[in-house]
Amino acid sequence: MKKSNSNLFQLQVLLLATAFTSPSFAQSDDVLEEIVVTANKRGAVSLQDTAGSITAITSDTLETIRAEGFEDYIKMVPGLTSVSSGPGQSQIVIRGVNAARIIHNAPQTRSLAGLYIDEMPISVAGYNPDLGVVDIERIEVLRGPQGTLYGASSMAGTIRVVTAKPDTENFSGNIGANVSHTEDGDINHRVKASVNVPLSDNVAMRLNAYNTSKGGFIDNVAPGFEEEDYNSEDIFGARAQIAYYGDKLNAVAAFMYNDLDSDGASDEYLPNPADHQVAVVTDEMQTVKVVQDFYEQEFLAFNFNLDYDLGPVIFTSATSYFDTEITKSLDDTFRVLAVTPIRAPYSDYQAWDTSDSVIQEIRLSSNTDSRLEWLIGGYYESNEREFVQTQPTPGLNAFFVAIGGPPPCPTLTGPCFGAVADSVFDGVATIESEQFAAFGEATYNFTDALRLKLGFRYFDYENDVSLLGSGVANGGVSLDEDILKEDDWVPKVEVSFDVSEDHMVYATYTEGFRLGGINGFIPEVCRDEVVALGSSWNAPFLSDSLDNYELGAKTAWLDNRLTANLAVYYNEFDDIQTNVPLNCGFFQQLNSGKIENTGFEGDFTFLASEALTLRFGFAYVDSEVAKAVPGINADGDEPPYIPEFTASGSVDYGMLLGNGFGYIRADVRHVGSSGNEFSSQPTISTLPSYTIVDLTLGYEISDWTINVFARNLFDDDVITNIDPDRVQPDQLTRGLPRTVGVGVTRNF
Repeated sequence: MKKSNSNLFQLQVLLLATAFTSPSFAQSDDVLEEIVVTANKRGAVSLQDTAGSITAITSDTLETIRAEGFEDYIKMVPGLTSVSSGPGQSQIVIRGVNAARIIHNAPQTRSLAGLYIDEMPISVAGYNPDLGVVDIERIEVLRGPQGTLYGASSMAGTIRVVTAKPDTENFSGNIGANVSHTEDGDINHRVKASVNVPLSDNVAMRLNAYNTSKGGFIDNVAPGFEEEDYNSEDIFGARAQIAYYGDKLNAVAAFMYNDLDSDGASDEYLPNPADHQVAVVTDEMQTVKVVQDFYEQEFLAFNFNLDYDLGPVIFTSATSYFDTEITKSLDDTFRVLAVTPIRAPYSDYQAWDTSDSVIQEIRLSSNTDSRLEWLIGGYYESNEREFVQTQPTPGLNAFFVAIGGPPPCPTLTGPCFGAVADSVFDGVATIESEQFAAFGEATYNFTDALRLKLGFRYFDYENDVSLLGSGVANGGVSLDEDILKEDDWVPKVEVSFDVSEDHMVYATYTEGFRLGGINGFIPEVCRDEVVALGSSWNAPFLSDSLDNYELGAKTAWLDNRLTANLAVYYNEFDDIQTNVPLNCGFFQQLNSGKIENTGFEGDFTFLASEALTLRFGFAYVDSEVAKAVPGINADGDEPPYIPEFTASGSVDYGMLLGNGFGYIRADVRHVGSSGNEFSSQPTISTLPSYTIVDLTLGYEISDWTINVFARNLFDDDVITNIDPDRVQPDQLTRGLPRTVGVGVTRNF
């Protein structure tokens, strides 16, 4: 990996040059456009009038930067990072709330941050669907626990992707295409199309589709398996909506589909002639894979939302169904060769993960102009998930037979290791979960300036798990079944006060939680270790929780040409679902330890002139272990994958040019360094800090827009993950190198 250079100086020169060529910094009558959010589930409210730390990214911004997916828009949100192991394999980290890396065989681990498409929760720990950013109204990022309104897995915060809805007024649409080239890589291209069709005065339909093909930039140099740019990916998606808008009833039905195929991960090994496994690596952007690392994710969803005006009360119903199917393969040869005497030509970890969810939420909310505003609701979720894994390793069974072990067999009966020949471990986990919840929030306006909000959520949860294991590592066939039942409640208290028409301060206490589960596959060879931990191999691990205390301010200045929003917080992440690694290569999950986070964040937007808009945001967090887990961390440790400082900013300058409108936009993102394990671990590796600059030049004329864009303009090294497996060399996951392209859009 080349030495990472800071690009802050280059960025400053670029921004200053843009700013001082602006025609005017003089006072003007222009004001910043009002941004509304619907995060409170009671209709649209101005972002500046909403207590809490929220970033909203509008459709205009998404179009300007030609955002394609999750990694494009998180650049604009300080305090939001992702630990990525490749396309569709991201772990969201908000405000330093994290305690472990992505684990590929842990289907019961829940996400720490919520991800929503409209009213539908779709977050999956480590495998969040990355739906294409097409025909999106805005993206809302809520920092801090959202336990009362959004429930489990919104412990650190929530990301809401709000789609554009059908419009009965106008027939409209657009079609667009991009083509780009990645440094030391291949060609990328993308096409998208959207159309809105009024069907009557009350009914409209909206359709969109997209296809993104990304050429790779990592070369596989394994002898006999050489392939240039092998980490290519292809994404196809579509969404269809039909809406009815009546005097009292509004209803929207939506169908969504997304299919991701990735032929290889963006992994890189560092050159090391002394290590025979990676001795063939001679340059950057190279990997050694004797098995193709592929990842496929198919996502299918249906959502039906309705609002009915009952006069003093609004009734809301949100019904969702979604099905996710994941197939993946990982080259696990290095690890198997390191921990066994088998000289297998390869070892291929394979997994199939299917999940079906039905979700129903209903709400009643006040619809009167009174001092008391309230919302109360109920939530139901049913999920069925099957996770299957196997690891074929040629010659494995023959080796064990040669030393007196049992022979392979095709069934799950008899004295044999398991059903799949030459497999280290086979497992089938069947997980059925059901959750009921009741929630509510009430705001009392003591005066026009002073408000008190109280909220709660009560949940009742059951998780039924069946674990079937076999294979050499399991020592035979085993079947474990168990049930976890939990119920609890989380509160919220918020006080806000309008110091003036343009200045609000607030204080909140909020809680978040993540549901528990049953410990997964633990082969018999590991079970003595588990007992030594004071646990059992199929023991449940319970929900963990986060208590958050926050003070903030929402302010506007200079006749609403400058907004400055600040927040300071302290939170305690307690009874953490901790992954304890076992010597056999598996792990046990325990509730243990505490992490404390203290942070400060700010977000500023300045309309310097009619032509020039400046934005800057930052987030600082001091995260440390307050209660250690023996053998895992020590008091005062820094947790993994938490950069201490992140910042983002943009300069957006536009003016009339000929018969059209021209603009230039520069975006910067800085992410500080972090470790891939707790800081006291002797095997820790450091993800280096990086600063990336994106530049977009565009010209709009009539119904056409043409863009020239550069992502990671200065080609800084971006490392999004380092696999901390202790028995193989560090495997680095690379972010996108410099990519330059051109795009065109036609609106109609």
